[in-house]
Amino acid sequence: MKILPILLLSRTYDSLMSHLRPIRALVIVLSVLFAVGCSSNDDDGANAGDPADPGNGDETAMVLLPDGVSVFISARTPSFDAGQIEQISLEGSAVFPATSSDIRVATDGSDVYQIGRFGLESITRFSQTDLNTPIYQYSVAQGGSPNPQAMVFVDESKAYVVQLGTPFVLIVNPSAMTEEEFITGQIDISGYDPDGIPQASGAVIANGQLFVLMQRLTGPLFQPEMSGAVAVFDIATDTEIDTGSGVDGLNGIILNSLNPEGIQYVPEFNEVVITGRGNTGVGFNELPGDPYQGALETIDVDTYALDVLVDDDELVDDINVENRPFIVGSVVASAERGYIISSESFANNTLRSFNPTTGVIEEGVVAGLEGLDLTLLALGPAGRVWVGVGGEDNPGLVVLDPATNEVIFERVATEFVPSSIVFTQ
Repeated sequence: MKILPILLLSRTYDSLMSHLRPIRALVIVLSVLFAVGCSSNDDDGANAGDPADPGNGDETAMVLLPDGVSVFISARTPSFDAGQIEQISLEGSAVFPATSSDIRVATDGSDVYQIGRFGLESITRFSQTDLNTPIYQYSVAQGGSPNPQAMVFVDESKAYVVQLGTPFVLIVNPSAMTEEEFITGQIDISGYDPDGIPQASGAVIANGQLFVLMQRLTGPLFQPEMSGAVAVFDIATDTEIDTGSGVDGLNGIILNSLNPEGIQYVPEFNEVVITGRGNTGVGFNELPGDPYQGALETIDVDTYALDVLVDDDELVDDINVENRPFIVGSVVASAERGYIISSESFANNTLRSFNPTTGVIEEGVVAGLEGLDLTLLALGPAGRVWVGVGGEDNPGLVVLDPATNEVIFERVATEFVPSSIVFTQ
């Protein structure tokens, strides 16, 4: 039986707990109590304010993080009972006040935004120069449990918040001075799922268009029975664009893969790349049929043409082998190289590289990152790729040079397990 991969565990757990609210409430209370015991005044680690020094020398560090660039991560404990935002920079490191584990980070390029997911239902804005006092914290609950997943920015007065638990994408004003002024509108995407809630999991803005990724899950166990979908909106008018797919009378694009989580705009190709994971919860939600219906798919930003770049069947030589890996994460670093996190079971993940032009997966494991709790992939300054690594004892970030496929920073230490990352100037 497959065990749910770690990249899916936190959110699926939180989604299931929506049906067990008293227990979830207890978890949140315990998280707050845990936060009191995890004060940022500790005398060691990230909380001590010591510079993040992976031991590779100042010259390499300056290439990795140019002057003025800072790194912020959302992070959680290995047991998912608490979380926090951590800052990593050449000048030092610090930790924001702790919270529950289901958080992510976003940035407008300068300030840092905490996306409080299920049970928090809020957006919290921080200045990177003040790590302890939020500029604001605004609720997005609107009487329900929207479970916000991502925030993407048009400009200083307009952004979008996509939500797993409602049929709406929120239009918000990041510069709002009051909570009443924060939510300025909403986009209805209910038509993409028969139950009216298509589980929007991510979004990107490209060429004046908002691409909204939807999982279209079904039932109380959030089963991936329908292919994912992408709806496209004009950011000037917030009206949906007819992409010409004509499937099911919808204006958007119906994917070939199930359970998508991960969307990236790649300017070199003028394409949006989507990570479809397939039924990674096989053995957990017991769906009939082939669970390996995942893929990396591309959408041309101008023509909306859909293509499969990498199929999850290509991760093994024999598709009949038991316990085949799923694709659970990806990032395209250049026209020559991208990376895939493949997962065989809980915290048993492997990093592989591929050619984004041809879709061919390169042989071997990247940098020995095999059989580990790999939690994120992101493109950072100077085209470096940052890989999140979990575990009880040594969580942190490994940094790769895609040009050579070699590690340039062995480990940037973090206090908790990293779950998302942003870079600010």
